Amino acid sequence: MSVVIWKHVFPRGSDTSEFDLPEGARVLHFTEQLGQFCIWEAHINGETATQRRAFQIVGTGHPAAIDPFAYVGTTLIDGGRYVFHLFEVAPKPSPSGPEETP
Repeated sequence: MSVVIWKHVFPRGSDTSEFDLPEGARVLHFTEQLGQFCIWEAHINGETATQRRAFQIVGTGHPAAIDPFAYVGTTLIDGGRYVFHLFEVAPKPSPSGPEETP
């Protein structure tokens, strides 16, 4: 069994993002790279099943409705002037299709 590590980039200006990660993926690191927040995750190479996972970035001192036990990591930007924390949150429900009429 071999493991592969992938990077996922948060869209600019977004504090909550969802990614389709391979099942069993483990987030290894959260930081800023080239002006964008990123996570790196490890999973079994060849895993084809995915699961939708959501993450929220919270700045120090900013209120947020998050579970503190869902903490993933912390990163500093601008020489440590700003500190951001990453939490895993519940993904938004998928929009349901049109209702059928009898």
